[in-house]
Amino acid sequence: MTKQKHLVQHWAPRIRFFLALLLALALFSVFMFFIGTRLEHPDLTPAKPSSAETTRQDLAIESARIAAAAQNLGFTDLSATAAGWEQALGGVWVPWPEGAPEGYTNPELDLSASSADNAALLAQIRTFAADLANQGIAFADGSQMVLLASEVLRSADSFAQAAGITSDDGLPSDNGSALDTSEISPALIAELISDPATVVELDFAKQVLEAHTAQLPSETVQRQINRENIALLDTLISHALAGDLPDQRSSFISPTTELERAQPVLINTLSNLAIDEREQLREKTKNSAAESEPSRSNTTASEPAAATNRPTINQQLAQLIAQLQRSF
Repeated sequence: MTKQKHLVQHWAPRIRFFLALLLALALFSVFMFFIGTRLEHPDLTPAKPSSAETTRQDLAIESARIAAAAQNLGFTDLSATAAGWEQALGGVWVPWPEGAPEGYTNPELDLSASSADNAALLAQIRTFAADLANQGIAFADGSQMVLLASEVLRSADSFAQAAGITSDDGLPSDNGSALDTSEISPALIAELISDPATVVELDFAKQVLEAHTAQLPSETVQRQINRENIALLDTLISHALAGDLPDQRSSFISPTTELERAQPVLINTLSNLAIDEREQLREKTKNSAAESEPSRSNTTASEPAAATNRPTINQQLAQLIAQLQRSF
C-alpha cells in the first residue's frame, strides 16, 4: 500500500503537467487559427478568368486608356466621363490592389494613353463604342451595352465639336454632328421588330417630337436635327409595318406631352432590340454551309464580304439612339 501511494504521488504531478501542456497547446492552436494562421501554404494564384470576364476586363482597360489620353490632351471632362465608363463596366480588376503577398505579383496592365492627338482619340472612342455594342453582350445585358455605346458615341460627337475636328477630316457633318446616320439601315433594324407595341412606342415618340418641332423657329439647327430624326423614325416605322405586323398606333397624342416623357420610352424601346449577333452568325454560317453550292457566281460570293462592311445591328442601334437623343 505504501509503495502504491508512493507511485501515485510520484506520477500525479507529471500527469497534471502533461494535461495542462496539452490544454495550453490546444488553446494556442485555436487562437492562431482565428487570427488567420495556417499550417499549410495555400496557392494564392487567381483562378483563370472566364471568357466573359476577359471581355469585361478588356473593355474596362480600353475605357481607362481613353481617360488617360483625354487627360493628356487636356480634355478633363471627357477624362472623367471615360472613368465613369470604366466604373460602369466593373472597373479594371487587380488581384491585390494593396500590393501582392510575398512570392506573388500583380499582372502588368497597360493603362497608358495610346492616342497622341485629337483625331486619334476620336477614332479610339468610336472604336470603343463599337466594341461595347459588339462584345459587351458576352458578359452583360445587350440593351445595357447598346445604351452605354450610344452614350460613348454622344461623347465622341461632343468631343469632335469641342476639339474643332472639321468636315475636312470627315467630321462633323453640316449640322455639326460627328454621328454618321448613313451607316444606319432602318430596314435591317425593322426586321427585329416583332411586337406591335414596339411600333406604338416609336410612333408615340415621333408624334411628341413632331409637336415640339413645330414650335421651334424655322431654319434653326435644332429644327433641322429634329426633322432628320422624325424622318428616321418614320422610315423605321414604315419598314416595320411593311410586313404582317398589325398597326395598333394611336391616331392622336396630346401635343402638350413633354419630350422628357418620350425620351426614355424611345431609348428603352430601341435598346431592347439588341441581339446576340454571335449566335445569329453561327446559325447563318451553319445554314449557308449546308446550302452552299460549288458553282456560285462572283457576285454572290462577294455579297457576304460586302455585308461585313456595314456596322452590326447593335452598332446601328447605338448609333440610332445617339442620333435620336440629339432631339431630346
